[in-house]
Amino acid sequence: MQRGGESMEVKDAIAMMLTFGSFLVALLTYINHSKRK
Repeated sequence: MQRGGESMEVKDAIAMMLTFGSFLVALLTYINHSKRK
């Protein structure tokens, strides 16, 4: 019963990291563009 749950947790963790990472990149680029103006 553990193998299925563990694999899902890893996938969810990776998905959250990718989503959070892309959000940070978008936020940083937005800040940089606003600073240039």
